[in-house]
Amino acid sequence: DYIDSLHNWLNEIRALQGFRSIGTQIGNYTPAYHYLLAIFTYIPGLDNLMVIKITSTVADFLMAGALGLLVWRFTTSFWKSCVVYAVVLCLPTVFLNSSAWGQCDAMYTTLILLSCYFWFSNKKAASLAIYGVALAVKLQAIYLLPAFVIFWLCGKARLRHFLWMALG
Repeated sequence: DYIDSLHNWLNEIRALQGFRSIGTQIGNYTPAYHYLLAIFTYIPGLDNLMVIKITSTVADFLMAGALGLLVWRFTTSFWKSCVVYAVVLCLPTVFLNSSAWGQCDAMYTTLILLSCYFWFSNKKAASLAIYGVALAVKLQAIYLLPAFVIFWLCGKARLRHFLWMALG
């Protein structure tokens, strides 16, 4: 993906001077990812490969933290949360996906995990607002929507909570 797509997208964003590229169709990822790439073009000394790898790797750490937070929510165990955090970062599927391949899946996964954390913390509006951001980052987040609909059908949420998704 880097050679065929991401490298070229970043070159276009750089040629259009970062945020001035907003509004042009560059690549086939969501605008949220485009904005993130545009931000990194302003940091001197970062070549295209570093931009892709840094954004994806930072997302790994955030994802591990979000899962650790979710584990803490259910167990209130600091140590279990720390173990989960460390294990997630050591999983081959995690570090290969971002560090080696430069994929951005950890970005929307982090947001989904945070959405789940807020949902189970009984903060439905925050949960669905964050879920809306996850959808804006990558459309694959749509796979969680049926769970929210089932919760709504079971009376665990109100229809007005779903309006918060639009803010994301």
